[in-house]
Amino acid sequence: MKRIKGVGVIGSVVFWLALSAPPASAQWFADLYLGGAYTRKSDVTVESPAGDTTFRSVGFNTSAAYGGRIGYWFESLRLVGLSLDVSHFRPDTVPSSLKRLDLYMTPISFDLMLRWPLLTTEEFPQGRLQPYLAVGPAVALAEAKDTTNFTLANQYETDFPVGVKAGLGLAWQLYQHVALFVEYRFTHFRPEFTFRSPPGHARLEVDLNTHSPVAGISLRF
Repeated sequence: MKRIKGVGVIGSVVFWLALSAPPASAQWFADLYLGGAYTRKSDVTVESPAGDTTFRSVGFNTSAAYGGRIGYWFESLRLVGLSLDVSHFRPDTVPSSLKRLDLYMTPISFDLMLRWPLLTTEEFPQGRLQPYLAVGPAVALAEAKDTTNFTLANQYETDFPVGVKAGLGLAWQLYQHVALFVEYRFTHFRPEFTFRSPPGHARLEVDLNTHSPVAGISLRF
């Protein structure tokens, strides 16, 4: 049920973007990308009826990162664009003093984008080479599946933490409507999960600071 609610939130955001369609003069684009996600070590705090515990420098597994982005570049302000980005990665904890915790992160960000057209020609007035910056607020569907950290094992919980995403990329306009790009991005979220731990509940908090190099293909319309 919680997973269905999370999908509903994502669908609502996409629907909102569709209703906010830009003027016809804008240049639309759609991206698909694949790469890796490297989440830095972080302290994990657990607050429970038995007392508070902090697990220091918990490690996270490296995972694949993938997703898609839709957006547009303004024709009148050709250096400025807006986009909606949806990605996914899985930073499961490395078992230590904290037993394994499976984490699934699906960030959704609404980004302001800035680009700098280089190597402009008559065929490529926006530049054959385009360095760009993307930054904006984000919300994530955060899912956690516990193993044996709590009295009731194998629990599943979700959260929708608000965070931020920033990216720096370089696009190469291969053809008039097709570009290839590489991008480095950083995301920050602090999800909280509440697990049942009789005689009460335990709240788990963790900072997820993730670096993601990705590469992909972009269709321009």
